[in-house]
Amino acid sequence: MASRVASVLFILFLVVGVPTLSLSTARDRRLHQMARLDLYVSAAISQWVLAVVGVVVFLLGSLSAFSVGFRKLAPAPAFISAGALVALSMAGILLSLILERRGWWPAEAN
Repeated sequence: MASRVASVLFILFLVVGVPTLSLSTARDRRLHQMARLDLYVSAAISQWVLAVVGVVVFLLGSLSAFSVGFRKLAPAPAFISAGALVALSMAGILLSLILERRGWWPAEAN
């Protein structure tokens, strides 16, 4: 029972809490004055903390990886999926760079 409550609370925090906190901090002027590297490190640490908490909640719960949608993939489809994800990510980065250079996207702050 406690693991089910922890799972529900964690999901609610991810669905409601994280976006609410993100929206409230996005307008904070102090964030715009922070060095980008410090801001990125802070964001990465926050994401790792959420990931660790999520894994702990999952391990303490009664669900298995297969019950939440994970499936075994043969090596070929796994590599194809990973390659497609890398290609799509690189295309997005390239597109943002092109748009930024043409002035159609705001430049990254220093």
